[in-house]
Amino acid sequence: MYVLYVLCVASLVVQMIAPYFIWRSRWNVPTHILLGFCLTAYFIPGLLTDVWSIVSSDTFFLYFYINSLGAISMVVGLLFGAKCINSSGLVKRILPIYTNGLDVKIAGRVKKVAIVGIIGFVISYFIMGFVPMFSSDPLAAKQFKGEYRDAYYRIAYLYRFSFWIVFASVPLLFTCWWVLSKRIFLILALFGVLLIGVSLARESTAIGVIIFLGYLAAWKKWIKTYLLFVALIVPLGSAGYYILSIIAGVESFTNNISGTGVLEIIAAGVPDISDQLIFLEGFARIDAFTWGRTIIGGLIPGNFMWNPSVWTLTYDNLGGDISETVSGGLRLTVAMWGYINFSWPGVVFISFAAGCLNGYMFTALKRLPLNKSLLASGAVLMLYMTLGKQIAAFYFLSIHSFPALLCAVYFCFFFSRRNKNIVKSI
Repeated sequence: MYVLYVLCVASLVVQMIAPYFIWRSRWNVPTHILLGFCLTAYFIPGLLTDVWSIVSSDTFFLYFYINSLGAISMVVGLLFGAKCINSSGLVKRILPIYTNGLDVKIAGRVKKVAIVGIIGFVISYFIMGFVPMFSSDPLAAKQFKGEYRDAYYRIAYLYRFSFWIVFASVPLLFTCWWVLSKRIFLILALFGVLLIGVSLARESTAIGVIIFLGYLAAWKKWIKTYLLFVALIVPLGSAGYYILSIIAGVESFTNNISGTGVLEIIAAGVPDISDQLIFLEGFARIDAFTWGRTIIGGLIPGNFMWNPSVWTLTYDNLGGDISETVSGGLRLTVAMWGYINFSWPGVVFISFAAGCLNGYMFTALKRLPLNKSLLASGAVLMLYMTLGKQIAAFYFLSIHSFPALLCAVYFCFFFSRRNKNIVKSI
């Protein structure tokens, strides 16, 4: 049985790091980052804990078949997208960013966007009247549930807009500081990290710094050291709530931890496998396929019943009230999204299409002169990690991703054809 567990974990990992099949480069930072996630969310719980025992064998085999078929379909799609779709047009659209002198103009745009986002963030916290980290119930405050809900909805649009443009700006702020040696960029970057950090969004807090270090490692050819760093920092971040519970004495941070061992604590921080297994066991009893409605449901503001994050919590009570549920929804694999939408044909089609789109985009990335400019390459990779990832994740569209992807587009495009006087004081 353990062999099946290994194969199942492999199928989960392949769905995350499939781009390595076509682009094994130090510049493949988006995929490097996911190695730490795979270690924390899949390898540790899947191979070193008894997570599989929480559901029946029938559920495990269904989970195994869905993800195995999805992984194979995704790799086939990836290779098809890389070999059979011409990416020359996309490359030509992006190449102008490497024009000499555009670095400074990109930096100017990043600074302006970051300042707007930071101001909006501060105003949002002020109007809400609370900061999640320092609230009496931090987890409820993080998800804006219960007593925090009404205060959040007064300023929800500004908060989400500010959050995501700061998120998109932080890696490039650090990069601008490194390239241009101007302290203003470092100050803005650190302030941005602080504002995201007190929201208790663990992944978003750390990812900006991790992305920047990935850029730097690719530029300096320190990639082995970087991969080791990612392998250590992500499990540490997974245990972040447990560490906070010790420091702050907040028991709600440890409610989902069933054991006291190091592996159980790390696994509880990113409970993807356990969440997916429990979800699938319940879903298999009703087979309430969404028929594509969750694909576009995330584009409707508020707790819309077909919003993917809402639906994963209420699929067995569609339209149920989740205002008191302290969760932002479940994170399913690509193959699982295909299955819950269109059953087995969906597993094949959605996994293949996601792989195909990634194959096309990664082939374009590998043809760019990434070694020419650290800042330009950082902006291009951020373009993929926002707009590109949302295109590839077409099965999970989200209105919340729009501010970040629009910022990335602004950083990379809409430059004048005339580059006179492009280098000026910023």
